[in-house]
Amino acid sequence: MTFLKEHYLSVFSILAIVFICKVIYTQFKFKKKGKQIDAEIIGYNNGSNNPFAVYKFTYEGEELKIDAHFADKKPAPVGTVEKIYYIPGNKQGVMRERDLSIKLWQIGCIVAFAALMAADLFLRK
Repeated sequence: MTFLKEHYLSVFSILAIVFICKVIYTQFKFKKKGKQIDAEIIGYNNGSNNPFAVYKFTYEGEELKIDAHFADKKPAPVGTVEKIYYIPGNKQGVMRERDLSIKLWQIGCIVAFAALMAADLFLRK
């Protein structure tokens, strides 16, 4: 228990890095396994005050309505058609094409948390 008290920054950093790696893994999974489809925005679900686009599209003759996997800080107007990636059978979310690339903040956070963890573990006296 004293290790956790002394190295809480390292523990927090590890958890943050794991979270960011999971986000990056999800992006790769949608890019690799997903089917690219044109979908129309039919509305927004406001989870935690962040708008998640609801997309309507047809896949193999079935009309589907599924939320975006990530919230949108600058929502597009309802009726806009965007390219999305849909993993067949996954009704939990779709990924917009623009969300598939690794973002600078993801790399920056991993580097920053790794540096914080290294400083906490190796520079502590």
